[in-house]
Amino acid sequence: MQKLLPGSVFTFLIVGSQMLVFGITRLRTSSPVRTSSHGRNLVIMGIYVLVIGILTLLGLANQKAKQKADKERTEQLKSIASLMNLEFYPTDATQMMNAMSDVQWFSRGRGKRITNVMQGEVEGVSVTLFDYRYVTGGRKHSRTYELTIIFFQSPTLNLPYFSLCPEHILHKISGYQDINFNSHPGFSEHYLLRGSEEEGIREVFTDSVLDFYQMNLHRYTEGKGDRFIYYHGREDRSGNRTKPEQLQDLLTEGLRVFRLFSYSR
Repeated sequence: MQKLLPGSVFTFLIVGSQMLVFGITRLRTSSPVRTSSHGRNLVIMGIYVLVIGILTLLGLANQKAKQKADKERTEQLKSIASLMNLEFYPTDATQMMNAMSDVQWFSRGRGKRITNVMQGEVEGVSVTLFDYRYVTGGRKHSRTYELTIIFFQSPTLNLPYFSLCPEHILHKISGYQDINFNSHPGFSEHYLLRGSEEEGIREVFTDSVLDFYQMNLHRYTEGKGDRFIYYHGREDRSGNRTKPEQLQDLLTEGLRVFRLFSYSR
């Protein structure tokens, strides 16, 4: 365990323990009539220093476990990419971040990072799958989001810009623009659909598209021109990365949605 600890953390634990022992000893040897304030201060400081050391240790252990899990995930996804005949890049070697610069979703947060990029053609469609990470909030209230996204690009698509996400109470009370469909009240209740070209958006959101989303909640889609991104998860959960063994299911579902939009125009 000591090998995992930087010298400063190990020193914190030793010093805190010594202060606590010295303080307790001082309290035991002091007069019962006159309690040693110095002893009390040593105990308090010892506990404080030990807590800082333990919390730091837990943070380091968690970081180590996360690094190990990420490394294992990368190896698993690399193998899966090979089975799916996709090129694999551990980091954003394909410059996906630049390609996504005009996608509204990628304007959120900070500390943005793309990893585990899988890229190639599937059923004649240009497909890129990748893990995406970003951070929101300040230091004390920061939150890290991790998700797995599919990016499709095809000349068979001709989409007006739209953004589709699950609708929450904040959307309802804040007066967000929302394109609703009387024919599909379940869709309109659970999803927030936005975009400036409402007529064009209504054209691409056919009954088949609306049926899919009405039956499948917590899906996110953003489309523009010949491309769109797709993923699913819950916004109230910070970990929405698709498990390696479920990646094929995500791709199959994404291709289904791609076909629905391709046939809509």
